[in-house]
This record gives sequence, C-alpha cells and structure tokens, in this order.
Amino acid sequence: MKPLWVRSWLCGLGLALGCGSVASPGGRDAMPVCDPDGAFDPPVLMTGFGTSVAEAAAHFSTDELTMYFAATYAGGLGAFDLYTAKRSRIEDPFGIPASLTALNTAAADADPSVSADELTVVFYSNRIANEGSHIYVATRSSPLAAFGAPAPLAGVASPTGTNTDFTAFLSADGQELWFASDRGGNFDLWRAPRTGAGFANPEAVAALNTADLEIIPVLSADRLTVYFSTSRGAATQNQDIWIAHRATVTGEFSAPHPVEGVNTTGNDHPSWLSPDNCRLYLTSNVSTTDDLYVATRQPR
Repeated sequence: MKPLWVRSWLCGLGLALGCGSVASPGGRDAMPVCDPDGAFDPPVLMTGFGTSVAEAAAHFSTDELTMYFAATYAGGLGAFDLYTAKRSRIEDPFGIPASLTALNTAAADADPSVSADELTVVFYSNRIANEGSHIYVATRSSPLAAFGAPAPLAGVASPTGTNTDFTAFLSADGQELWFASDRGGNFDLWRAPRTGAGFANPEAVAALNTADLEIIPVLSADRLTVYFSTSRGAATQNQDIWIAHRATVTGEFSAPHPVEGVNTTGNDHPSWLSPDNCRLYLTSNVSTTDDLYVATRQPR
C-alpha cells in the first residue's frame, strides 16, 4: 500500500488510487505524476540562463510557460531586479527576459512567487534604508497587465525592522505563505496560514528548523512536501537542498533528509516544483555565479 502522503497527493489530484496518472484538462490523455520522494536525474542548466551574471529564484506559472526570476543584468536598477520570460512549450527555451519594472528599485528585489492565477506576486526587498529585507506584494488585473506598485505584505513582518524576512513562497492554493527569517536569532523557516484576504501571524516550523541555516522553502502543489536549503551536515557550510513530507496539510513534517541527485559542491537552492512533481527548478553557484537549473525525474 502507498504511504499516506502519496495517497493524499493522488487523491488531491482527483486520481483513483493505484492508477498512476491523472486526467488532464479537456479529457485528453492522462498526465503522469512522479513519486514525491523519487530520485531526480542530475540538474541540467536551463538554456540561456548560465550567463556570467547571477540569475536566481525562478518561479513559474502553473503551466510552466511563464517564468519569474531575479537577475543582475546590466542596465538593471538594483543589486537584483525582477524579470519575466515566456516560452511556448515546456521543452522550448525561454525568450528574452523582460523587466518587471514597477517592482524594481535601486535596492535588491528578488524571489518573486506568483499566485496560481498570476494576479498576485510576493517578493522580498531591502528597499528601506537601515532595515533588513521585508516581504512585499503587488497585484494586477490580468496576467497580460503590468503589476501595480508593491506594498509591504501586511501581518507577516517582524516587529523589529532590522530583522530580515525573505525567500517567500506562496502555496499553489494560496492557503500558506512560507518564508525565511532571522527574527528568532537564526535564519529559520516560518509559515503563515491564510485568513480572509490576508495571513495570520507567522509561526516557526519547529519540525524543520535547527541551529543551522534554513532558508528558501518550496511547497509541492498539494502542500504535503517541502523543499528547502540548509547548511546542516555540510562540513564546508555550503547550502544543500533537503526535503520533508507530511500526511495532511495540518500535520507535522517528518524528519527531513537531503534530496538525492541534486546537490553539488556549491550552494544549491530550490525555487519551484512542477504540479506533477516531475521537475524541480533550482539555483546553484557550482559554476561560480548563480545559474538556473532544472532536475527531472521519471513518472511512476
């Protein structure tokens, strides 16, 4: 029998237990899904995103055809700026990136996480002088429109302005906001549940946090699996990607472990997982600068 978290994943997709695939929109052929704890093939550099400047923290639309990311391209406004790029098929390379101009400042603006309808984006910025990074939100009326002016995300900021809140991740269903913060002394993982139009007070994810660094949370579409970066167990203090599961969205996470096949001798950070669990997008500086990679695993 499949573990409970696997069966919950399949049920959440409307999948009959044991059949190994889920009906795709419009009644087309079944879409394969991948084991949430299956091994990935070695990460592959994303075409066009292994440049001499930093490109990091790629997040995607649900269909994976629009990418939102941060980069240090020449002509940008700040240390990191936010960009978007598009492609026609998952197999195709992305086109020329376009700046998300309304979101960028002379500070560092990074880690854009978009809602499933692509009308809301959360990201972090250190645009307030003499303070740490904070999480901001911006909205728009259509995926074809430009985002409006961003504002601090209400209800989640640390009471101490010099604390850093960053690497925010909005769950696919919009019901949880995860991020990393040093408000507890170390950089740990925090989460805030949806309440009405906003989020409740964040709480530290005790089951995942240690005295080492834990940052950059990435949730699976069903919220039963989390990826994150940590320096625990690394003799060189490099950051590796780890994974943990839970049986229900209100349950505790199991003990985390390193993700097989994706970690390198550099710093490795998860950024987004495809809804079918088959592609993990990540950032690595194994080639000196931050570059964008994708690791793929085969459907069961």
